[in-house]
Amino acid sequence: MAELNEKQAAALEVLRTSFAEKDGHGMPLDDKTLLRYLRARSFDAEKASKMLQATLEWREKLNLSDFRESWKETMQVENATGKTYIRGYDKLGHPILIMRPKYENTNNHEGNIRNLVYTMERAVACMAKTGVEKVCLVIDYDGYSIFNAPPMKTSREVLSILQDHYPERLYRAYCVKPPMIFYGFYRVISPFIDPVTAEKVVMLTSSVMNDPNNQLHREVGIENLEAAFGGSESRPFVSQVYLDGDFHDDFNACLAKLS
Repeated sequence: MAELNEKQAAALEVLRTSFAEKDGHGMPLDDKTLLRYLRARSFDAEKASKMLQATLEWREKLNLSDFRESWKETMQVENATGKTYIRGYDKLGHPILIMRPKYENTNNHEGNIRNLVYTMERAVACMAKTGVEKVCLVIDYDGYSIFNAPPMKTSREVLSILQDHYPERLYRAYCVKPPMIFYGFYRVISPFIDPVTAEKVVMLTSSVMNDPNNQLHREVGIENLEAAFGGSESRPFVSQVYLDGDFHDDFNACLAKLS
């Protein structure tokens, strides 16, 4: 934990006191969590408290203390095509969250939100192995079209969940080979993206990806990436192996335990 100045330490103490007896609904209310919310609100204790309280109410509503069993049926459907999952770690130890919009298979708003939350919770569980607090997001836009683009309602809620309920959890978001149609969508959704999050978004066009020294390869490493991203991992994703695996394991760890 970085050293705090007097004002920051005082703000942390306010949150410690305010949330000492609260139920995190599956999320530890330790100093690491409190500091993420404080950093997200520039160490304004009142704003951070309001933000964290909203998250606790949201987590309670979704029953995130015991969601893995109750969401099993949903995840069997939503994860079947491999549109979202955790696989590998970047060079700094951040779990890699892979998204593939072209594999959208339900267009079910609630199902997609549950799939996102399941994946984020699993990413957080995977972080314990390397001691990091952030996730590396890699979005494969190959095959992206108006037919598999998420509805605005779903996109806005996804942004809200990531920014409001998983603050300070994003290390980098790599958008790989986004087509022209995506840029139109991004212009529409960008007003809802906070400036701090926007700075973490990296657009990687086809020409950029053809450069072996592109940012994705430099920061993540080809040894940690699937072949679709120019990496060396060629084994296909198998949903059932992933879902049956330990919750704190990424897909590669699940495969390793099969051999």
